Amino acid sequence: MYKFYEFFTPVLEVMKDGKTYSRHEVSELVAQLLKLSDEQRRLTIKSGRPVYADRSQWAMTYLKQAGALRNEQRGKWQISDRGLDMLRQDMPVTLDALKQFPEFVDFQQRVGTRRKDTVGASGSVDGDISNAMFAENTPNDLMKMAHAQMQSSLQEELLDYLRSMDVYQFEEVVADLLGAMGYGDLGEVHVTKKSNDEGIDAIVSEDALGLSKIFAQAKRYGENNIVRKKAISDFVGALGMKNVDKGVFVTTSDFYDGVEQDVRATGKSIILINGDRLTELMIEHGVGVSVTHKYEVKRIDMDYFVG
Repeated sequence: MYKFYEFFTPVLEVMKDGKTYSRHEVSELVAQLLKLSDEQRRLTIKSGRPVYADRSQWAMTYLKQAGALRNEQRGKWQISDRGLDMLRQDMPVTLDALKQFPEFVDFQQRVGTRRKDTVGASGSVDGDISNAMFAENTPNDLMKMAHAQMQSSLQEELLDYLRSMDVYQFEEVVADLLGAMGYGDLGEVHVTKKSNDEGIDAIVSEDALGLSKIFAQAKRYGENNIVRKKAISDFVGALGMKNVDKGVFVTTSDFYDGVEQDVRATGKSIILINGDRLTELMIEHGVGVSVTHKYEVKRIDMDYFVG
């Protein structure tokens, strides 16, 4: 079976017409392009997903990180000008080729997978675990690296989904997350009415009588649309009007420079959660995600043999 990085060029080829495709559509078109046999199509990973579909979709994730694909609407993928330029070079697209783009290098650094290049005569690099990586890392290290990479990819997918969903649905997600994190265990978490929320999207009652409250603001922003100073000032003002000292400000993007100092100066206890932290918390607390499979690592039970 082809390595996942060997799917880069086929993925770009089937998308070069500029149309939008779903992940499933791309996987099937790539399988047809590569003329995969029935036996190859039947191969599955542990979760039951076909190997070709899994590797095709990982290829799409990597290409997106390199700016060769864009995913501006939920479930809709399209080739970019950069992706078309890669095809025009008339040579296979490798991992090494993606490393020329700073955003892809940043992606590798975020997931802790940047290693010495192990380019061979074929031009392939880090894709599958190389002999060099085996020599430099224990199996536990390799598992941690793979888990970090899958976590980062899942965070990217979550952010894409959150940024494309309905604003009010996003507020519900934030309320669900606060509940899953234990806020409101003795009281409740509820989303405010849309027509008269006065700048507050969710309210957490920390006790059964609702005497202590936390207000939450949820901003579903695009990646480059950061939360500005006025939004924070308005939120602080809304807390003051309600005589509330605790707040949570959640966004799918990020905050302006210096926001921490400004928040501290208000004298209120306000937690800021940006897109990266939001998806980390959603994964940690099982909001909007589910477990596909688990790996068990066993050791010798010395009590069994000694006893």
